Amino acid sequence: MAVGYVILPFVILIFYIIPIGLFFNKSIRKSTRLFLLSIPILLTVILTTYTIIDNNDTEELLLRFPQTNKITFSNSTKDIRDSIIQLQRIMQKLPKRSDHQSVSYVLDKHPQRYYSFSFNWYRIGNLKNLENDHKLHDFKIGKEDAIDWNKYVNKDLTPFDTLNPNECLRFINIIKFLDKNNLNAANLEDNIISFDYNDSLRISDNMGFRKITLDTTGYYGAGFFEIIDRKDGFYLLRKK
Repeated sequence: MAVGYVILPFVILIFYIIPIGLFFNKSIRKSTRLFLLSIPILLTVILTTYTIIDNNDTEELLLRFPQTNKITFSNSTKDIRDSIIQLQRIMQKLPKRSDHQSVSYVLDKHPQRYYSFSFNWYRIGNLKNLENDHKLHDFKIGKEDAIDWNKYVNKDLTPFDTLNPNECLRFINIIKFLDKNNLNAANLEDNIISFDYNDSLRISDNMGFRKITLDTTGYYGAGFFEIIDRKDGFYLLRKK
């Protein structure tokens, strides 16, 4: 988005202001001036056509997948809220990234990395392989990530040993439960927890990022996101 704002003034200057300005220069041949005028006209037609097609594609996707812009959980909102509260308590015991002062995890929905579990932006492994025999509790950051981990998180390379084995198992089970309700990743920052919503559709059909939170204050203010649905204290947000 930021790159677009930087490029836009140059696009307007090169393809609109300069050709239109030269069109009114009577010292230039008429055929050349007409060609210059055709540049902004042609570009406008192309952009308008692309916008219409893109909007139609988006509308078609929303008709096929109405849950993208609606909060549609498999379980009750009460059960999900209770699980989120438990998850937040567990995540508060885990190490934060020093550059963001946040704790996060992602359960990847990309076909080639499906169910790959990342914590604080570091890939830990497939979640199914971390469920048994204290594997998550005893997990140690690998040598290839150790230096980066020490820089951005802390010196402790066993991030989940702050939890007891039962809490580790509970952590995994909550992640799996929320994933079944299309909450595929969580970020805890300033005591505000948010979740990526319907990441499978975002990846497979380019539906764009959606987030669900119980709190729209702080980072999730009106300047960054718009509320597109709400249900029993849950807010579905889309980036502006």
